[in-house]
Amino acid sequence: MAQTFRNCICSFAALMFVIGAPAISSASLVAYFTDFNVNSTSPAALITNSGDTPVHITDISTFAFDSASVFMLYESHNAAPPSSALLARIPDLTTWVEGGGIVMIHDRSALDNDLIPGGSGISLTRSLGTDLDVAAPVSALSNALLGSINNSTLDGGAYSDDGYADVSTLPLGAINFLSPGPDLTKSSAFGFPLGLGYVYYSTIPLDFYLSGGDPGSVADNFTQTYGANVSQLAATLLNAEPPVPEPTAVCTLAFMGLTAIGRRCRGGAMLDK
Repeated sequence: MAQTFRNCICSFAALMFVIGAPAISSASLVAYFTDFNVNSTSPAALITNSGDTPVHITDISTFAFDSASVFMLYESHNAAPPSSALLARIPDLTTWVEGGGIVMIHDRSALDNDLIPGGSGISLTRSLGTDLDVAAPVSALSNALLGSINNSTLDGGAYSDDGYADVSTLPLGAINFLSPGPDLTKSSAFGFPLGLGYVYYSTIPLDFYLSGGDPGSVADNFTQTYGANVSQLAATLLNAEPPVPEPTAVCTLAFMGLTAIGRRCRGGAMLDK
């Protein structure tokens, strides 16, 4: 019964997030932290433009995750693992996600899966790339209200992504949103349910683009389209209340767990490339 329940909830979550349930417009507190560049406020505009309230974290060691609905985490170092201060809080972050929190991670280093809540089995490879393809064509990330992402939208960046995960090592129920080129065995952006919450992880150096790096039309695609769609995806996850499709008793429990995500969460130095 326990395994059936697990398979049901993860499959249902994966299906819902691939389809992309419409987001409900409700302001949320969105916290953000940029590792190795804690004074950066460049992500604030993206959050404000999405209708949410940004919460700037400068000291990760004391931040209360329960004070926010979404946590945007940026790893800004290109060549080193996350800071010890950040890694020390990953257990607390994991507990918060399991209770219904939404974490959106953009990791330039692509070196340490300890950064990913629930991701201890994920195999990461650092590899700088300029070609990103859509692995999940129908999703709240690739088809949002503010713009669509296709196989050329995020190409040609400096860089478009800094590595990838081996898809075969992703947790149960994971979705590969973006791949480095057409190879769907690799993922440069993926997400998976964790307890009552959700983890989104990408090797796109979004903090680099948000701070004005690599100006031009390609950078605009990362900030104005991809960045906005990431916020749309977070809103979709927060407000997920799908209809019950003739449920069995087990799937009814799964559905109740998923809707708890919405109920639980509504309350709530820059290194050159």
